[in-house]
Amino acid sequence: MELGLKGRVALLTAAGSGLGRACASALAAEGAHVVISDVRQEALDKTTAEIASQTTAHVLGIRADITSNEDVKKLVDATVSRLGRLDILVVSTGFLPKGQLLDLPDEDWGRGLDMALLSAVRLSRAALPHMLKRQWGRILLLTSTSVKQPLGEMAMSSVGRIGVAALSKLIANQYSSQGICAHTVCPGPFLTEGQRDMIADMAAKTHVTFDEAEREWIRDIPVGRHGRPEELGALVAFLASERASYMTGNAIQIDGGRVQSIV
Repeated sequence: MELGLKGRVALLTAAGSGLGRACASALAAEGAHVVISDVRQEALDKTTAEIASQTTAHVLGIRADITSNEDVKKLVDATVSRLGRLDILVVSTGFLPKGQLLDLPDEDWGRGLDMALLSAVRLSRAALPHMLKRQWGRILLLTSTSVKQPLGEMAMSSVGRIGVAALSKLIANQYSSQGICAHTVCPGPFLTEGQRDMIADMAAKTHVTFDEAEREWIRDIPVGRHGRPEELGALVAFLASERASYMTGNAIQIDGGRVQSIV
């Protein structure tokens, strides 16, 4: 299927590794030019070089801290000045501190909500004017299945990310008539480097092997496995495309059936 992404310009955050990287790879493979942002310079440089070598897309790596208003402005301005436009924004923030409600101090809540929610607000506000000029845009906010099914051990994610879902719905309601579609994408467990670290930590604490810990982690996933990052990338590429122009304002989970709600 031709997705109509050739020549589009996409900006992706937390894309030096993991799910953000998978999304950048998928968009570049479809012919979109991609700007990859991350706070980790080494991961950023490595991913930028690898995607550029594997595709014909124009790939830029720009280090930025998305909790900084100044960095966000510079990131968006650099994208537009160097590539001429901004069509697609994919916001990923990576992992948030784990813990139950009473475990997390106010300082952690402040930093976590700044990262999970306010960063999405900053980036969306910075990107929207450029999309409105062309009357076309896609804003995809990556969150977690905690949007659909709050997780007791991930209190901050459960609280903060539901605000991100409200933000994407707000954008969709206000700007879809001007060609801008917005979605919340809700991944379940994917076997990224970060997820492997969490499984290894669980194995060490429970004195079991990595494989045993992984089986425990996925026991409530009907398909019986972790997701592969490229599967999320494929979904994001479709939602960013011309083919998804009648879809907007959705919170879409990709989790192997883990969430048990019907909608």
